[in-house]
Amino acid sequence: MTLKLETLDWIDSFENLVRGTERDMAKVRFSYEVFGDAALSNVILFSILDCAYDREPKVRCHVASSLELLFLGRLISPLNFSAVAQVLLDKLSDPDSTVKNTFLRLFSIALPITTYAFGLLADKHSYQNSSYVANANMSNHCMSWRHVLAVKQQPRKLHWQQLVSILSYLSLRLKLPLSSWVQRLVFSYRGKKDMLSGQSDISGDADGHELSKGSGMDRATIDRIYSVNNLAAVWWGIHEAAWHCINLRLRTHLGGPTQTFAALERMLLDVTNVLTLEAQEGEGRYIGPSDICLLPMRLLLDFVEALKKYAYNAYEGSFVLSPPPKASSVFFRANKRVCEEWFSRICDPMLNAGLAMHCSDAVVHYCSLRLVDLRNLAASSLRGNSHMGGATESHHAFRERLKADVLKALRHASLALCRCNETDTLVGLQKWAVSTFYTCFEQDNQQMRGISDSDKHFSWMSGLIYQSQGQYEKAAAHYSHLLQLEEALTFMESDGIQYIIERVIECYTSLSDWKCLENWLAELQVLRSVHAGKPYSGALTSAGNELNAIHAMACFDEGDFHSAWGYLDLTPKSSSELTLDPKVVVERSELMLLRAMLQSNSKSDGVREELDKAKLMLDEALSVVPLSGLTEAAACAGQLHCIFAFEEACGLICRNGPNQSQSMMDSLLKVLHDPIDRIHQDCSMWLKVFKVYRNTQPSSLSTLLLCQELASLARKQSNFMLATRLNQYLTNNPLNSSDETDKEILELNIKYEGALLKYEEGNNEEALSDLWSLVRASFLSTASSSSDIDTSLPLIAKACLKLSTWMEQENSTPILNIIIPKVIKDFNDSDGFQSGEEKPLSGDSLSVSTSNCHSLAQEIIGTARKISCQLCPSIGKAWLAYASWCFAHANYSLSGIDSNLQNSLSPVLQSELPPDRYHLTDNEKFEVEEIIRSICADEHANQLGHDYPVTAGCYDSALEYPITSLIEQAVHLIETAAGAPGSESCEGEDPCAVLTSKLTVLLCKCDSGMDITPLIDKLIEILWSLRQRRVSLFGHAAHAYFQYLSHSSTELQPSYHRDALKGKTRSYTLRALLYLLHIMLNYGVELKETLERGLSTVPLLPWQEIIPQLFARLSSHPEKIVRGLLESILLKLGKLSPCSIVYPTLVDINACEGEPSEELQRVSDFLVKLYPNLIKDVKLAIEELGMITVLWEEQWLSTLQDLRSDVLRRINILKEEAARVAVNSTLSSAEKNKINAAKYSAMMTPIVVALERRLASTSREPKTSHEMWFHKEYNAQLKSAIATLKTPPGSPAALGEIWQPFDSIAASLASHQRKSCVLLSEIAPQLAVLSTSDIPMPGFEKQILDSSESFAGNHGTVTVSSFCKEVTILSTKTRPKKLVLQGSDGQRYTYLLKGREDLRLDSRIMQLLEAINSLLYSSSDT
Repeated sequence: MTLKLETLDWIDSFENLVRGTERDMAKVRFSYEVFGDAALSNVILFSILDCAYDREPKVRCHVASSLELLFLGRLISPLNFSAVAQVLLDKLSDPDSTVKNTFLRLFSIALPITTYAFGLLADKHSYQNSSYVANANMSNHCMSWRHVLAVKQQPRKLHWQQLVSILSYLSLRLKLPLSSWVQRLVFSYRGKKDMLSGQSDISGDADGHELSKGSGMDRATIDRIYSVNNLAAVWWGIHEAAWHCINLRLRTHLGGPTQTFAALERMLLDVTNVLTLEAQEGEGRYIGPSDICLLPMRLLLDFVEALKKYAYNAYEGSFVLSPPPKASSVFFRANKRVCEEWFSRICDPMLNAGLAMHCSDAVVHYCSLRLVDLRNLAASSLRGNSHMGGATESHHAFRERLKADVLKALRHASLALCRCNETDTLVGLQKWAVSTFYTCFEQDNQQMRGISDSDKHFSWMSGLIYQSQGQYEKAAAHYSHLLQLEEALTFMESDGIQYIIERVIECYTSLSDWKCLENWLAELQVLRSVHAGKPYSGALTSAGNELNAIHAMACFDEGDFHSAWGYLDLTPKSSSELTLDPKVVVERSELMLLRAMLQSNSKSDGVREELDKAKLMLDEALSVVPLSGLTEAAACAGQLHCIFAFEEACGLICRNGPNQSQSMMDSLLKVLHDPIDRIHQDCSMWLKVFKVYRNTQPSSLSTLLLCQELASLARKQSNFMLATRLNQYLTNNPLNSSDETDKEILELNIKYEGALLKYEEGNNEEALSDLWSLVRASFLSTASSSSDIDTSLPLIAKACLKLSTWMEQENSTPILNIIIPKVIKDFNDSDGFQSGEEKPLSGDSLSVSTSNCHSLAQEIIGTARKISCQLCPSIGKAWLAYASWCFAHANYSLSGIDSNLQNSLSPVLQSELPPDRYHLTDNEKFEVEEIIRSICADEHANQLGHDYPVTAGCYDSALEYPITSLIEQAVHLIETAAGAPGSESCEGEDPCAVLTSKLTVLLCKCDSGMDITPLIDKLIEILWSLRQRRVSLFGHAAHAYFQYLSHSSTELQPSYHRDALKGKTRSYTLRALLYLLHIMLNYGVELKETLERGLSTVPLLPWQEIIPQLFARLSSHPEKIVRGLLESILLKLGKLSPCSIVYPTLVDINACEGEPSEELQRVSDFLVKLYPNLIKDVKLAIEELGMITVLWEEQWLSTLQDLRSDVLRRINILKEEAARVAVNSTLSSAEKNKINAAKYSAMMTPIVVALERRLASTSREPKTSHEMWFHKEYNAQLKSAIATLKTPPGSPAALGEIWQPFDSIAASLASHQRKSCVLLSEIAPQLAVLSTSDIPMPGFEKQILDSSESFAGNHGTVTVSSFCKEVTILSTKTRPKKLVLQGSDGQRYTYLLKGREDLRLDSRIMQLLEAINSLLYSSSDT
């Protein structure tokens, strides 16, 4: 314990040092970029998390304080946020109250940060670090205790009294000192035998409760979980009780099976009744929360579910659970129908209990079961109605009840899914409901004219879909539209209308949009008066909702504190009392916090009392939160964060000393520099946090940053009115700081966010104008060399990138005709045009032609993207966008499509768009002219004139015209050849060779008699110069892709790289690599210097993704320079990542029919020189596995089976020919036999050749015992059968017997192939004796070594230690082999060895599918 405490103290001091350094840097200069992410290593972090489960409370408390400091110092990688949050969730059930309270504060810090970074954790497992399982030991098991304990029962037996204790705890629901009771329950019977008399069938079933083999969980670990987690212990207790009930055949202290079932059903009904009575005021007997608690009610649901699972296991069996005693299995099989009927009957009580406790999982599950039953009822009703020949009155009544039940179940399920943010599930449920229950509502087809036919009866679910995405404004508008339709009101009836009204109030409350809510309530009153007298008019009211608390919050936000107190006084008295309802708990805690904030200017005692009540109010909800998961815990964590933050702001507690800022504010300030995750993000919680920050520190940096991020989130979720309000707050509350730089950055962010909001709202023209005004200074400063902006480069870079994206999207709209003149006018005013360039607009002209508009727009787009890269080179998206622009226009440049695109605005694109990229320069034309004239200098003028007659009106001189014509033709040929496609698109034609041929033909017309080869070479050099200018944009694209790879490499990125967390980096990297490979293969010769320079700086790790493509072109590309570039990449990979290329290198060398290419051979020699042992071991493995892939008997059986049908066809042809020859009376018998023999030899020669080739491949010296066996058993038979087949039969009747020897051999081989496994020592003896090797484990070979690291040392790559003793042969056509390999890490890996197939195609398809998955995953829309 002392060592652990000392270690934690050292971690605390290290964190304080980091924070002190960061504060010193912040004093020098403030920036929105993080000062570097020095994340703690996973090994240290998970060692700290392991200490959170230490038996000593002092150690656990210290862990809480250390983790809080690590969060505040941002030393925990976001990849591990969810793992840490899960540990904190477990610690809410710690037996020690001091430890629990310490972790409760940390929980209020960590979970909001995790939610900010990853949303509500619907996909949390996707973001966890891959090394998590390897590094986590104790904490790994403790954080997944529900999964572990659900299928791993303990080798202990519950005593009868302990079973009674657990069931009594569930039924009485009394508040007990849970810690002492649970610990006694768990540890009181360790190692004891069950003393229950008369139950001998239980004690003999020890195997049923043993831990699964290989589970990695020993008994000490499980005991440790129980000792530090009360909830885990009691959860295990109820599962053991359920298992025990099954073993006892449901004979408990409650009675026999029938009485036990009835008692459980009463318990479930009591849960709903207790929570309903607790919600009612002043009537009946009030059962206060002081008497009962929520946890036993929640555990009762788990108990019934466990009972259902174990009962199913008893009469059906399962793979993961061990069987119960034989007597229990017999009992439950006999009473299977009774059990199923009871479990079906309790669906409604379980659903009602789940609704009362707001347990979304239970609600969704039991609503699903209910909807399936209703679907079956609807189908049977439809069949019964068709048999009866029409609908009866009773049938109509049944349909009305069915419709009401369907809508009720759908409402409950949809609301639960909405609260779980299950948008896709909601969409599927809506479509399923439309298709399934359409016939139940078909009689109302003509009534719902205002809604589309597809979902007219279920359109209200669309509002919940919007809600689940956080689009509260769209949801409220959708609900309001429904309430305006009289047909919809008629159909929904009172229950549906009240449901919609509750959702509208919920939407506006989530947005804190009190004015819209007030206006809507007024509209509701008008709507009620309009529909007065109609059956549903009474439901058009908000009377069923508690609005006084809402009005109080509205008045508080508006600054009317007196009115807020007045509305709070009107709230029910019970709003200040403890409750068991988890949802009401949070609402009442918010009211307590509101009361505290209203008293913040008065005595602190009243504030402290209200805050204590607010925290106490959450106790019941926090007791069940670990069972619901991190998503359900977010609301409680957010409320706790608000309470602690306000508590610190009021000075009621001071944790970090008087000279340090509040830790709660600091905790969010760190993460607020990064954008908020909008997926599964709910703005409601953050608006509550913002309310506290706004009222305590209205102009602090943390408050304004939070407001800024909330405005961005609101815009992304289409809550535009909320975004407008938040932007207005930022405008009205400038930063309270003396540093003008900070204020300037915030002001720029406000402008940028305002432009984004206008664009989302559809005001594209205004948004583009605002964004241009934001980036105008950067454009013009680059153009006119004025002072540069240096304080907000990342933001300006983002704005430039966004401007280019918008202009690209608006490329064919009239909006550009309005924006581009403004841009040009600004350049005119700043004299930003290049000297000598004609201005696109001059004078009073305010319009641009269509072609000019397109080219100017493309120039602005390219300029914006390049400026973005220059301002902030670390933005990977900017480099990708700039590279895409260069690549696209490079393709256009070759084809001449965008010849109008010029560098006319600013010099930024001077190198990308040179004016002479399409044509020869004057100097080059002069040089061509000199060459042509030199060729023609020795000829007489009349000879040239005779060959090329003068055309009237062209030139006055007949002697000058032919020379000028030759020059023009030569220039045209050179300029045309410069636009030739890339190397791989030329279809084997070298553009230089083609041009040489054409120039030779052209210049031979001069008939000068001189050697023109050197002169043509000079013309080719001119072509080469123009060609390099023509493809220069490909070079700029390659440079940009190299820059992206350099900045996005995982080796160079900090731990918190959002693109990497989102899975975008992989898809972007693959895209960049494929484009680079395309440029290299097609234009590698022209861009050799650019590519060599880029390859020398780009990291090696990304290239491992396209190693198959590199090897495919290494030996086949026609250009030696390109092959050299590919070779250089592979040599670098071979030096620092030999395992990634060793397999393809050796396989390609073995596959070469002749000598391998020079490049491939050099790569192989390089590997042999550096890593001889690796090459030796891999060669051995490849050779041995090659023998295993297709065994000799498999080769022969496949050959014989493939040839048999062809042989039979040839035999039939021979029989027909023999019959035709036989009827020829002019031929003698000898002649007939000779003709038949010749035809036989001709027909059977291909078969004999195929058989002899196969015989030659299996006639070599046997290397294994299996080959010796085959050689001994079948070699002589095969030779004899082939010799027999070569010899023509004596008569046509004997043709049917020539294949019989092979049929016998095939039958023998087929019987032998029925063996499903073979010893490895028989087919690959050298692999069988392998004990250690350098063979990299397939699939784990992609790893970059340090330059100082040797593969022979501790390189960390998993290698093959040994092979399994037996090889399993699968009985499919290709007979693949299943191998089990033992790795150097102690793990066993299973592989499938396939032969007779080209797996390169499979590899490419896998690459394609991985790329598609990455692209889909990188987009939030997919």
